[in-house]
Amino acid sequence: MQIISGAFRGRKLIVHKTDSTRPTRCTVRESVFNILDRHKIRNANVLDLFAGTGAYGAETISRGAKHVVFVDSDASAVDVVRKNVLPLLKSATSEILQDDWERVLKERLIGKKFDIVFLDPPYSTDLGEKAIDLLYEHGMINNGGVIVYETDKEYSQKVDRFSVKQKKYGRAYLYFLALKDN
Repeated sequence: MQIISGAFRGRKLIVHKTDSTRPTRCTVRESVFNILDRHKIRNANVLDLFAGTGAYGAETISRGAKHVVFVDSDASAVDVVRKNVLPLLKSATSEILQDDWERVLKERLIGKKFDIVFLDPPYSTDLGEKAIDLLYEHGMINNGGVIVYETDKEYSQKVDRFSVKQKKYGRAYLYFLALKDN
């Protein structure tokens, strides 16, 4: 696995695989970043929730993000994120948090807003939907911001809050959720 584009294009990333962590394939990540507007990435504040290897956040650093917060509860995943991200921090700042995702959203990141949020929770769970609800309820998405949600099932909850674009890659569904104007 490697960074696809930007200042660190081609840099190898350490892979962290466990029963609950599966790295997103490079072809899927490439599709995600082809859909995201490059201008949204440059100088963006990014949240990589359920970070795993940190590949999504590392890719945004390579493409000019200003600040990236990585969150994972697994100590070995956080160690991999540190190894993957620390060499990239010449042009961006980051926070790497080993903590429960829900506590982070409810307590540690209160008052922070993000331009891009990556949600890649373990498949066959409802953690992504719960995280989307908390992000919305706490006003953590900037105007014009987007949530990129990867899951193995169809998403239909609270679509009245967001305009939703869907892509399917193998068993992975990708949803791009942008806040609707109120």
